[in-house]
Amino acid sequence: IDRARLSDLPALVAPMAAKHVVVRADEESYAALAGKYPHLEHADNSDWGKEYLDYKMSVRTVDGLGGALDHIARHTSHHSESIVAEDADACRVFSQEVDAACVYTNLPTAFTDGGQFGFGAEIGISTQKLHARGPMALPEMTTSLLAEGFDEHSVTLLPPDHEATQEMLQAVGYVDLVIPRGSSRLIRFVRDNARVPVIETGAGVCHCYFDASGDLQKGSAIVSNAKTRREFGSASC
Repeated sequence: IDRARLSDLPALVAPMAAKHVVVRADEESYAALAGKYPHLEHADNSDWGKEYLDYKMSVRTVDGLGGALDHIARHTSHHSESIVAEDADACRVFSQEVDAACVYTNLPTAFTDGGQFGFGAEIGISTQKLHARGPMALPEMTTSLLAEGFDEHSVTLLPPDHEATQEMLQAVGYVDLVIPRGSSRLIRFVRDNARVPVIETGAGVCHCYFDASGDLQKGSAIVSNAKTRREFGSASC
C-alpha cells in the first residue's frame, strides 16, 4: 500500500475479517490497523515472497509506485500482479514495468484462471518464462509443437485427480521429465511422489498494489476477492 493511503488501510482490508483472513503487516501498516482489524500479526522478512496457501496476507508500506515496483521485482514469482489506481499514468507504468504472466489494472489476481480465460479449466498458467506468456493451454502447446514438426497428439490432458497424476509420476521408462506448474502444494506433491526426473519450479506469489490514486471501495472489493473468492485465494501480498 502507498504510504499516502495508510489511513485507509483498515477500510481496505475490513471485508476479509469475516473470512478470518490473517493480515501480517509491517510496522507502519500494523500501527494503522492496530485495534481496527481483529486478525493482525507482525510481519517479518520471511513474509515477503511467501505463498501462504492459507487465509493469510502480508501488507507492506511503500513509497509510491517506484517503491511498489521495487518490492514486486524483488519478491515476484512472475505469476500475477495487480494495481488499484485511478491515475492512468501509474497504471500504464505498472503494466509496462512489471514482469509477470498476467498484469492487471483494477482487477483481482484471482482472475488468473483457465475458466476465466475461456479454456474451461486451469490447464496451465506460465509463472516463469516458457515460450507462451500468460494463459497457456492446448492451443499454445500444440502450435509450438507443430511448428517443430511434432504430432499434435503428443500433447494430452490427464484426468483431474491425484491417482492419474501419481501413475504418471511413477512411469519410469515412459516419462523423461516432469515440470509441475501451479501452487507450492502441487509442486510438493509432485516432488514427494515422483520416481521420474522433476524440475521444481517456484511458488505462485501474487501482489496487489493500492496506489495513492486508488479508489477505496473498488480496492476493498478487489483485495477481498483476490484473497477469498477461492480457497485461500491468489493474493499473498
